[in-house]
Amino acid sequence: MRKNWLASSKNKRERGLSLLEVCMALGVISAVMAGTYMYFSSGKSQADVSRTFMQVAEVESAIVAWKSARRSYSGLSAVSLYSTDLLPPDMNPSGTTGLMMAASSPVLIGSTTIGGVANDGYSMTLNNLNPEACVSLALKPHKDNHYRTLIANSSGGGSVSVDPATDVEAIADNCGSRNVSTVTYQYY
Repeated sequence: MRKNWLASSKNKRERGLSLLEVCMALGVISAVMAGTYMYFSSGKSQADVSRTFMQVAEVESAIVAWKSARRSYSGLSAVSLYSTDLLPPDMNPSGTTGLMMAASSPVLIGSTTIGGVANDGYSMTLNNLNPEACVSLALKPHKDNHYRTLIANSSGGGSVSVDPATDVEAIADNCGSRNVSTVTYQYY
């Protein structure tokens, strides 16, 4: 009798894994792969936002140089600014005349009418931002207090003017629930 029990036990082990065991193994593997993907993609997103902060500062410096050479923001655009060689080549990776940033594409730059005075300021618009990049860039501190931040989202409804120092909740509401947002800095 003992011999038959061992024989039947051996036959069960030789049949392989049950369907339940295979499903459990696939579930564990899927969870590990999803976690790994999320870990690495959030790291890339953070790196893109950090790089975009530096690129915004580079553009701001280039615009200051633009204005000092021309004494006006008249004619300022992404195309004209890039053509002056004031910006690094990585902001135009495709060889086009537009500006690209790590977390935003394309970047629009132009002169702005402030208080009825044409070309008295400029704007920089960062497009196609994911919610994390939108919040980080909308909260960006600026060297100069003469600016305002506008947020627009893919669902339409226009843009919302926010103060990064006091409107943290409004920034989160307008960036965090949208897939694609736009942040515009207006300097005057």
